[in-house]
Amino acid sequence: MKKRVGYISNEQKNTLMELMDKYPNLINGRFSSTFTKKDGQNQWHEIASILNAIPGAKKDWIHWRKRWGKKSDYKSHNKESNGDIIISRKSQHSSRRPPTP
Repeated sequence: MKKRVGYISNEQKNTLMELMDKYPNLINGRFSSTFTKKDGQNQWHEIASILNAIPGAKKDWIHWRKRWGKKSDYKSHNKESNGDIIISRKSQHSSRRPPTP
């Protein structure tokens, strides 16, 4: 059985979104010769220490990374803040009728 690590506070949620704006390589999750897995882990360690200093949940870097991965609203917030337009596949194909004039 998994041990509960607690609920995150609104301050932690907001801080996580702000921190992810500072770490764009973590958002897309792709590694390269200039951004390695070890670099990503080090950045998550930094994020975890900042978030754990805020009142709320206390998690290790892996649980903070999982929390980020589960919340698509965080990801869409970051993509919108970077100027991208987000259109889901469902919304693109939700209506087969031609638009009304």
